[in-house]
Amino acid sequence: MSPTRRQAPPAARTQPSALTEFPGKMRKKRMIEILAGFVGGGWLVYEIIHWVLVVHYHLPEKLLDLTIITLVGTLLVTLTWRWFAGREKSRKFKPELVLIPLIILVTIGLDINLILHLKETAKEEVPTSVWKNSLAVLPFVDMSPQKDQEYFCDGMTEEIIGQLARIRELKVISRTSVVRYRDTRKSIKEIAAELGVANILEGSIRREEDMIRVSAQLIDAESGFHLWSDRYDRKLSGVFAIQDEISRAIAAALQVKLSAESIEALRAGRPDNMKLYEAYLQGMYFINSRYVVTYREEDFIKALEMFEAAKEIDPGYAQTYLGLAWAYWHKYSLTYREEDLKQVVSYGEKAYQLDPEYAGSNLAKGFNYFLSCEYDKAFEKYRIAYEKGPNSHMVCTGIGYSLSEIGLFEWAIPFFLKSIELAPFYIFSRTILATCYRGLGDFEKSELYLKEALRLNPQNPFCLGHMARHMIQLGRYDEAEKLLAELERVEPGFWVLTEYKAQLYAARGEREKALSLSAGSTVYAMLGMKDEAIQAMRKEISEGTFYPYQKLINDPCLKNLRGDTRFEQIVSRAREVHEEFLKKYGNFFN
Repeated sequence: MSPTRRQAPPAARTQPSALTEFPGKMRKKRMIEILAGFVGGGWLVYEIIHWVLVVHYHLPEKLLDLTIITLVGTLLVTLTWRWFAGREKSRKFKPELVLIPLIILVTIGLDINLILHLKETAKEEVPTSVWKNSLAVLPFVDMSPQKDQEYFCDGMTEEIIGQLARIRELKVISRTSVVRYRDTRKSIKEIAAELGVANILEGSIRREEDMIRVSAQLIDAESGFHLWSDRYDRKLSGVFAIQDEISRAIAAALQVKLSAESIEALRAGRPDNMKLYEAYLQGMYFINSRYVVTYREEDFIKALEMFEAAKEIDPGYAQTYLGLAWAYWHKYSLTYREEDLKQVVSYGEKAYQLDPEYAGSNLAKGFNYFLSCEYDKAFEKYRIAYEKGPNSHMVCTGIGYSLSEIGLFEWAIPFFLKSIELAPFYIFSRTILATCYRGLGDFEKSELYLKEALRLNPQNPFCLGHMARHMIQLGRYDEAEKLLAELERVEPGFWVLTEYKAQLYAARGEREKALSLSAGSTVYAMLGMKDEAIQAMRKEISEGTFYPYQKLINDPCLKNLRGDTRFEQIVSRAREVHEEFLKKYGNFFN
């Protein structure tokens, strides 16, 4: 008997799943078009806010976060409404009535939180503590009948700052950072908060022929209480006595006990001739108040004229030559011309010969040794300069710069941080500090300080150049291109402009354009031309270019060379030099 066959039941009809229906519903409700529109429109809005409000007008970057949150919230509300709209069946519960208000509330909440914190900026290691014995000397006000004594007022301000900075027990903000508060409407409390000091000295000068009246008052910034005030009516020849009395009165008011060394420091570097003193003050005025801010050639020339006048009156006054060295150093930083550097060396050497005990003279002499690669002698002079002027932002900047130039970035950073603390608005310190962090591979901190520098002066050529290089290293080429365009507009002859443009072309793979501008090792490396890059680097090293070890291992622009035996030999030698420098100078000032 054959087994009974069972007839298979008819196959059930396959029901479409929710997953297979989803694309169809998306098309039907035109949600793909909405999504595409939001992506395109949102990107356009984001770019406008980025380049117009953040990059050009330097508004806080949190505006970009605010934009993204608002756009995403709007997109979610639109998609939610579109998904549930047009349903034919009546529903007892409508989810969109809950979801849409919830999304709106969350978006508004996040936006409000960002707005409340919009003015907050990250402050990585910049000291913000306010010392008890800290003060800023605001520019003295010219009360003379002809209003023609601004240079003399600036000179008085600078001299008092210089004297007080020699007192070890005081933290005194440099003149380059207080000059911006001339004619300010900000309150004493606001100024003190921005500069990180507890006290403010303000004053005025009235000069008629050979008579001067100096009024000054020391104010506790927090309470507004006048700690000290006085008025001095003297002949012009008594101006140094006034400076002494003011400095001593401030020390007494702040309960600072002056050591014999500090008292002696108050008298350092003073001329006997008042005409010499006035000429010197005018030279420093045109450098510190004009040229360092604007880099206009006429201000530089005017400063040289004043210094030359001072030399004619007394060719033996060391401060005149330090002023000239300071002027030509800023000139050299802009032009990179050998003749400008020779002037820095020549005037620095002359100043040291005339006054080898002065802090600035030792800094200049140390820098000259440094340029000739006599590092042991250089750092010994730097040590003397730091002992005599520990609160001089120029001394701190000079030491930090030299340490960074030999690749000791980690040891240079504390000096730049102190320089920034003493001179918050001296842009050079922030810019070189950023290069130290780049050398260590910390690009986040590097960008932080470059942005701070650009906020202080959006058209400073050093800041624009360094930020452009930073963007090239991080692959943000569109931003780099805009920065280089601005640099070319502001300072078309800036010495690194051509090299950075070549590096940008190389990063984008535009070989012919890059090589038409530069045959440097970095450009070759970025183009993947290893043989040419190694050959160029060896040539550069033989001609005196120094490649710090940490730069070689951390610079993204050299990534194509890593792993190449020839390049690794260069890195190995650089590591040996780094360890040697570290052993000699790493803890030199401790």
